[in-house]
Parts: sequence; structure tokens; C-alpha cells
Amino acid sequence: MGDFNQNLSGVENNSEDKKFNFIVKILVIIAVILIIVAAIVIFSVFSDKDIDTVNKSTTKAINKSIKPSSPPAGNSPTNNPPMPPGNNTIPPGLPPVQPNGSLNNTIPPVPPAGNSSCIPSCTNRECGPNGCGSVCGTCSSGYVCNQTGKCIVVPEQEDMQDISLKSTAINNVSLQEIQQALGQNPSEGKIITLGSYTFTLISLGTTPDGKNIWGLSFIGTSGTEYAIVLPPPNFDKTKPLPIYKKINEDWIILASPTPPSPPSG
Repeated sequence: MGDFNQNLSGVENNSEDKKFNFIVKILVIIAVILIIVAAIVIFSVFSDKDIDTVNKSTTKAINKSIKPSSPPAGNSPTNNPPMPPGNNTIPPGLPPVQPNGSLNNTIPPVPPAGNSSCIPSCTNRECGPNGCGSVCGTCSSGYVCNQTGKCIVVPEQEDMQDISLKSTAINNVSLQEIQQALGQNPSEGKIITLGSYTFTLISLGTTPDGKNIWGLSFIGTSGTEYAIVLPPPNFDKTKPLPIYKKINEDWIILASPTPPSPPSG
């Protein structure tokens, strides 16, 4: 019996020891958790202070770098208010800075390039100005634009005298002399001399009834080739002879042929 009681007492003591050890472990775990939490809080507080210090230093450096310079002599601060912190360059087209450092809310519209309300006037015109600062079109090489907006062919300036002299020479020759120079069977490329000038006979096309339109070609001072149409029967010699200019292998009639001088006699 005594042994049983002793064993029972030992079991109870072991049970109490286990409970005590369990409570001690719980307390140790709680203490460790509290220490970890305290360490996190302390680290967070010191980190926030460091960040705040860095932010303040950075802000101070930025404000110092963008601090507006002193106004030049003769200008009062009222006329030249300081710019607010930040970008102190006003983009073109924005209103001036107000005394309180703010910009006007209303930004004037940027005017379009040119006169947008102008309506081009190009009716029956293929070239020349359109009345709005541009053109209705441009002429091809060898053509010029006249005052009515048409692309026309005119002689080269240095060829004007050649054209006038040769037109006058042909106009002063009688039709009989021209026929004699042409011969019975005129052919393209034939060399013909009229007055003191030599020409080459060429065909400029045909009439509606199928007859050749003959022309006498020559090379002007500029190196440009021209052709003066042979006067048909009953041609009014007081009128200018049609004259063609060769452009890119095509014969184009001049807009204003040079009128020959009236025939003498």
C-alpha cells in the first residue's frame, strides 16, 4: 500500500512538472513574438525618419536649383512676378503668369497656317496665283503662264530677233517665189532659200481636207528649233504668220507670234 501511494505521488509530481514546463514554453514563445514585433516597430520608425530626411533634402535642393533669379535693374517685381516652383519656361502661345503665380485658364487658339477663310480662285485657270498665297498649278517645261492663267508657249528671249527677221523675209516673198522654191514635189527635209535665209522644209500636219501644212524650220540663237508656216494662197500679209516651237519632239504653236513688218512696195 505504501508503495502504491508513493508511486501515485510520483505520477502527480511528474504531471505538475509537465504542466509547468508547458507554461514556461508558452511564455517563452510569447516573449519572442513580442521582441520581434518591437524590433519591427523600431526599424519602421527609424526608416520613416531616414526617408523623410532624404525627401526634405531632395526637395530643398530642387527648390534651390529652380529659385528664380533676381529681376534685372529697372524692372519692378510687380511687372515681373516670380514663377511658381517647377518648370519656369512658358511654352509659346500661353498667356503670361499672373501676380499670384498661376496661369490663365484660357489658352488662345493657335491660328492655322495661311488664311483659312480664303477661297482659291482657279476657275478656268491652269496656272498662276490662286489669290490665297498659293498657285492653281504649274506649267510643263517649255511653257509659261500668262496673265489669264493659261500655259502658253513663247519664244526664247534671245530668239525674238531671229523670228522677226525670218518671218518678215518669208512674208515679203511672193507666193510664186515660194512655189518655185518648193518645186513640183516638195518633200520633208528639203533645203529652201528665201531671201537671204535658208530653211528646212517640214510637215506640221495636215488640213481637214488632207493637205500638208508646210513649215520652214530654222534654229534660233538659243539653239531652239522653230518653224514658220508657209503662207497659204490669199493670205493676208498684214497678219503674223503662225510660228511653231519644238518642245520634246512636238511642234507647239506659239501663243503670240511676232508680226512681220508690212511688205515694202
